[in-house]
Amino acid sequence: MQETTPRQRLAGVLILLGLIAQIIGFTGWLSTAHAVSYLLWASVVLLWRDIPRRSRIQAAVLIALGAGMLLVARFVYGADVDWPAILQGNSFVAAMLVGVSFISLIGKQGNKGAMGSRVTGAGGVLRTWLGVHFLGTILNLSTVFMVGDKLARRGPLTTPQLLALNRGLSSAALWSPFFASMGVVIALVPDVEYAQIAVVGFPMAMLSGLLTTLELRRRFDLSEVDGYSLSPRSLLMPVGMAALVMLFHFVLTPALTIVSIITFLLPSVALLSNLPMGPNLPCDGFVNTPPRGYPPCAGRFRYFWRQVY
Repeated sequence: MQETTPRQRLAGVLILLGLIAQIIGFTGWLSTAHAVSYLLWASVVLLWRDIPRRSRIQAAVLIALGAGMLLVARFVYGADVDWPAILQGNSFVAAMLVGVSFISLIGKQGNKGAMGSRVTGAGGVLRTWLGVHFLGTILNLSTVFMVGDKLARRGPLTTPQLLALNRGLSSAALWSPFFASMGVVIALVPDVEYAQIAVVGFPMAMLSGLLTTLELRRRFDLSEVDGYSLSPRSLLMPVGMAALVMLFHFVLTPALTIVSIITFLLPSVALLSNLPMGPNLPCDGFVNTPPRGYPPCAGRFRYFWRQVY
């Protein structure tokens, strides 16, 4: 495994400090909006060279256009621009992404164990879809690699398996509160309630799984296609986390949005669950993450902050 560089370690520290600053801001003791945006943007600058070249070009063009439009608004139209706050756009979503990334510390524990009994056919494809879907509501993209790795133990992944993995995760965005896209909707759409979205989104997601299974059964011979053996224990973590989020949202901290609750709750649960393995493991797992784990993080920050302009 490639070692992290001092630059990447510093970026990890800044990201962690940004998360801590965001959580402190939830208390109302002081405003940390500027600190959060500055810390996270500083980490993007440090990790800029690790972002894929195509994404760097896209981000640079958008940033240049945004900065240009701000200058035009200020000096041509005389608009008042709050220059110290221009980096705050969607910083709360970026902080939530940092919080969600801590859940991988729990996901690694859940990725241990044997493959289980073999399941094939349409039922196997449906189980693969369900496994990626429900685990992906919390673990997000890492679930595809986790489940795909288990399926690949019996041979190269086939097209039906790849489609089930892809669609199982993407359909979770229809209702999972742990997706950044859902965080943006909840935070920016006036008077929206997560329960209203989930009531519609969850049935649509289940229908998506059914249609995927029927389509793959029609297009492919699934008799020898292995599926993911989903066990009730595998669902314990995502169901438990969703229940905790709802408990805080409706009972313990009703004044906070779901995005805010996820931001502080997931890191707390991940850290507490890893304490028996040693106090240094959680911090080491985040700050000393292999370099390949940083570019996506920096890329996500860049993506959600493009809207600042």
